Amino acid sequence: MTRRTLIPLALCVAMLLVAVPVQAGEASGEETLDWLDYIDVTIDNNDGDSLSITYDVEVTEGVAVNVYFVDQQGYDDYVDPLIANFSYFVSYSVLNTKDAEQDWTWNDKGDFYVIIENAGDSSVNTSTVKYKVTWGPAAWWLLGLSFLTCMIIILVAVVFGIVILYMIIQSIKAKGGISDESPEPQTSPASDPPPGYGPPPAKEEPPTESRGERVVSPGYTAPPEVPEPPKLSAEGPPKLSGEEQPKEP
Repeated sequence: MTRRTLIPLALCVAMLLVAVPVQAGEASGEETLDWLDYIDVTIDNNDGDSLSITYDVEVTEGVAVNVYFVDQQGYDDYVDPLIANFSYFVSYSVLNTKDAEQDWTWNDKGDFYVIIENAGDSSVNTSTVKYKVTWGPAAWWLLGLSFLTCMIIILVAVVFGIVILYMIIQSIKAKGGISDESPEPQTSPASDPPPGYGPPPAKEEPPTESRGERVVSPGYTAPPEVPEPPKLSAEGPPKLSGEEQPKEP
């Protein structure tokens, strides 16, 4: 896979990871609380997401406990020994219980806390507590997130398919299977004739005359030219020149 292929795929994966922020957390355990002891669990919702918060608290041995759900100010007041009172959310808190379960959706921004404290009234009272606190995206938000996630996955799959198809086409072109230009017609080389066969002999042309000259074809020897006899005129034999002519009787 080439570098040009890896870059788009890496970008798609990064987009998928950034576009699907999932904030979730869990705290659980089993502890023994002495008088005035407590357990606190921090829930971070600084992004202001819609969270589904649940807790399940069970006293397996000892006295009952108080379970509070507080904001940052309520927590600061609770842990300050000089402040006698603190605020908490009554709807999501359970007091003097050995078995508490709560489940609700929370939209406020900031840090919030679940506090589990020993509700005994003397130093001889202890509580062994088994607890579990969870928080994460609310169900309706998950529905929208699932749709967004599916769309991103489909987009990544389409891009990946296009890249693979492009690579296959380029590979075929590199091997000569596909050409952008029209192929030129191919001609098969002429085969040698079988033994005993060859081109027909050249046909000899008969001699022809042109402008009084004899044209001889190759391989023909012309006979010597014979001078033509002198022609006799009607007046008789030709007269001799330079001599006296005999007189007639």
